[in-house]
Amino acid sequence: MLKVIKIIAMAIVGAFLSGCERKSPTVVFNIPNNFRGVIAVIPNQTNGNPWLETNGVYDLRIPTNGLVRMKSWGPLAQWHKERALFQNGTAIPNGNPNAKDTVFFFQLAAMLDPGAWYFVGTQSERDSLGGSDQIRSMLTNRLDSSLGKQGH
Repeated sequence: MLKVIKIIAMAIVGAFLSGCERKSPTVVFNIPNNFRGVIAVIPNQTNGNPWLETNGVYDLRIPTNGLVRMKSWGPLAQWHKERALFQNGTAIPNGNPNAKDTVFFFQLAAMLDPGAWYFVGTQSERDSLGGSDQIRSMLTNRLDSSLGKQGH
């Protein structure tokens, strides 16, 4: 009986470890040089772009207005890694509230209707957006005016 329990325990641990080794996709946000402001990834758009993957990396090109229309949630709907780069190849670090004058890539809201929201700028610029209710209102108004209330 003890031998059976050990075999079952080893099988469970093995299954857990093999699941942890599964490689998560990476979404690379390619952002126009010197871009500052809000990025919105809007899924489920009939005129949206498909997600294109190469070796587990999804290249997401951000237009100058920051609004990206996609056909689906794609890799954003699962556990994934995010990296941000300016088009010249300069990496943009993820947000760090202790470095006030550095430009960072911040996630504002993940998978909230109607999309996933990000911000590129300094911590003080991010703070000037206000709290979550103000951010959501500002982003929704911006999206409605940009999309003309179509297809979302």
